[in-house]
Amino acid sequence: MPFFIQRHRALITARLEFDLSPVPCLPTITPCVEFTPEHLTPSGTSHRGAAAGDRPGLESDERQGHASVSPDAESDRPLPILSLRKPPKSNKIPKPAGEPGRPGSGGFCVETELAEHGWKKEDISALTEAVRQEARRKLDTTKSFRGQKKERLQGICEEMSDESHWPALVEYADCWPVLSMLKLTLKYGAEASRRTSMKDASQRMREALGSNPGV
Repeated sequence: MPFFIQRHRALITARLEFDLSPVPCLPTITPCVEFTPEHLTPSGTSHRGAAAGDRPGLESDERQGHASVSPDAESDRPLPILSLRKPPKSNKIPKPAGEPGRPGSGGFCVETELAEHGWKKEDISALTEAVRQEARRKLDTTKSFRGQKKERLQGICEEMSDESHWPALVEYADCWPVLSMLKLTLKYGAEASRRTSMKDASQRMREALGSNPGV
């Protein structure tokens, strides 16, 4: 039996005495567990197949010739990695940053941009006039660009960029030169219509007050 040196007594004498006492047994705080070979199976192996095979009328996956796959194994499978491919870059000329008609406020001038891409002055003037005529003929010039129907705007772009007019416009993304000219034309038209409406309303008010001097 192993022994250990017990702590000495209180220091009340001139000498110290140490006694050899047996090592006490460990306390029993849990019931005794006997490990069997079933407890030593590798982790991840399912016992459900063996339990199902012991039941009458059921056969295990091994008897049927199929490999058993546990739900944990299914969840451990790596998910497919989605390839983040960038969309192909368009070769068309992109629209400049900002709004048309505001070159000094972060925008751009349509005529200047077209001239930088090789357009002649007379071609730019002809395109501008043609866009204005189509806007007056097919659009409601009393409304802004946002108040127009997209089908009519697209129709004007297709007509301006066909072979009989300016086929070079197909090289510009979303036909932004024509759309920019339409924005400016409709903006000025809507502002002029608003001023005319306010002037007419003011004139009617003056006439109404003139016909009733006592009011």
